[in-house]
Amino acid sequence: MDKFMNNRWFMRIIALLLALMLYMSVYIQEQKEQSDGSLTLPLFDDSTEILEDIPVEVLYDQERFVVTGVPQSVDVRLEGPTSKVKTIIALRNIKVYANLENKSEGNYLVTLEYENVDDKVNVTFEPTSRYEVALHEKVTQEFAIKVDYNESLVTEGYTVENLVPEPTIVSITGAKEEVERTAIVRAYIDLQDVIDDVTLESSVTVHDKDGQPLNVEVEPANISVGVSIISPNKVVPLNFIEEGTLQGIYIKNIEMVPDKVTVYGPKNVIDSITKDDVIDIPIDLNSITKDEEIIIPIKLPEGATKIDPVEVKVAIDVEEEVTETFTDIPIVSEGLGEGLALSFSDLENGGLDITVTGRKSSIENISNSNIKVTIDVANLPVGDYEVPVEVSILNEEGIEPVDISLEIPIENVKVNISGIE
Repeated sequence: MDKFMNNRWFMRIIALLLALMLYMSVYIQEQKEQSDGSLTLPLFDDSTEILEDIPVEVLYDQERFVVTGVPQSVDVRLEGPTSKVKTIIALRNIKVYANLENKSEGNYLVTLEYENVDDKVNVTFEPTSRYEVALHEKVTQEFAIKVDYNESLVTEGYTVENLVPEPTIVSITGAKEEVERTAIVRAYIDLQDVIDDVTLESSVTVHDKDGQPLNVEVEPANISVGVSIISPNKVVPLNFIEEGTLQGIYIKNIEMVPDKVTVYGPKNVIDSITKDDVIDIPIDLNSITKDEEIIIPIKLPEGATKIDPVEVKVAIDVEEEVTETFTDIPIVSEGLGEGLALSFSDLENGGLDITVTGRKSSIENISNSNIKVTIDVANLPVGDYEVPVEVSILNEEGIEPVDISLEIPIENVKVNISGIE
């Protein structure tokens, strides 16, 4: 026994056996605590695991072809030593691929291959490892985008004025047969509760004439759509209101451009606007001294959301104030009784000087012949009287001038009525 104990190799073997026994006892105890009591020796067992949804890579000339028939992913069944299977499960670095390199256009039966798996692990694919695939000629073609929306979702009273996709053209790439079937390239937008101009994002979808989706690539896959919304609206006339006083001038003409605006707002607000409603535009006369063109902002009516345009251009033409005196206007008596004569007690020639002040255009059309000065002596008997003087003016067109004032030297004239001998 001492001989064996002194042998170096004998002691090494004993140490290895003791270490193995210690390891086995610890492992068995852990297995009892974590399972129903069944034991599995870690060094010598096999196991089966399934990796789900492992992507399938396809090796082919992507510049020239489009491939169809290859699944996007498969489930991979792994069978082999537990330690090696567990390592693959943990790393999840298995590569599954279909090799179509150096293949030309056509149909092929391919078997899925794999990498990064230990030789001692058996690999199978579910549902199958063999697929009928095809390489199609790859083409790219440009198509205009049609923007669609559900009209029934547009808020009542509102109208879609314009839809502007950005970009307006997309590139469709895919198998020649698929691209040639392209009939509808559209972007759908949801306009529910949209009542203002907005920009919306939308994905682009491609369909054939029957509305079936096509397996193609779109560039760009998402676009923006500018949406112009018109709310309920009515056209309302503008009405200018003069505020303040002009000094030494008169307004000859006022012209507003535009003379009406469009008011937008909620349906109940727009419905409340009647045909008699106007929007007042105040014009401050205190600041006007000459012909002017001014810009005046338009006040938004209560409850409205928008007005178009937002301002009005007002062109104001003015004319100066002038004064002119018309001399020796004869006084004409009216209603003098038969057999009576009238004379003026305090006028040498029976005429008056009338001073007229007002807008130049009105006074330019006045002459002595247009001014009539009268006194009413109807039913007056013989005697001396003070009779009120009345003055009236009609221009050459027989119309009373506007914006004039008269200055009369006397309000009453003294007359003598006598009988005719």
